[in-house]
Amino acid sequence: MLLTWVLYPVVFRNNTPVRQVELVIRAGAIARRLRTEVMTTVTYALGMQSLCTRLPHEVFKSASLNFNGGGNAELIADRHGDELWLSEVDGTDGLCEPDPCPTTSSMIGRISLLADVVFSEEHIHIVDGPSNEHDEKCETTP
Repeated sequence: MLLTWVLYPVVFRNNTPVRQVELVIRAGAIARRLRTEVMTTVTYALGMQSLCTRLPHEVFKSASLNFNGGGNAELIADRHGDELWLSEVDGTDGLCEPDPCPTTSSMIGRISLLADVVFSEEHIHIVDGPSNEHDEKCETTP
C-alpha cells in the first residue's frame, strides 16, 4: 500500500498560519483519506522526515510528518491492529527545562484496514496552487 502526505498552501486565519494536510492511503484504485490542519508550526525540513531515512521499499507500520517553526508538531500514522490511527503531537521549540519538553497528543482520526495490509511506500506531495503540484524527493537515499 502507498501512504501519501498531501500538503496544501499555508493560509492565514486570524493572523495565524494554517496548513491543510491530507493523509491518503491507496491500494490500487481504492483510496481512503484523513484531513487535518496544522497551525503555527507549518514549515518542515524534508531531510528530517522518516521517509528519507527508511530504505526503499522497506515495510513499515508507522509513518510521520514533522513540522517546526515557533514550536514542533508531528503527524503520526500508526498501525493499531486492524486500524490506522492518525494523531498529532505538539510541543514547544525544544529549548525548555527540564528536558524533554512537555508535549500534548490528540487523535485526529482512524481508518479500518485489513489485518494483512502492509505499507511499502510513503510520499510527500505538495500543492502550491491550481495546476502547481509536485512530489517532494529526498535529497539522499539511505
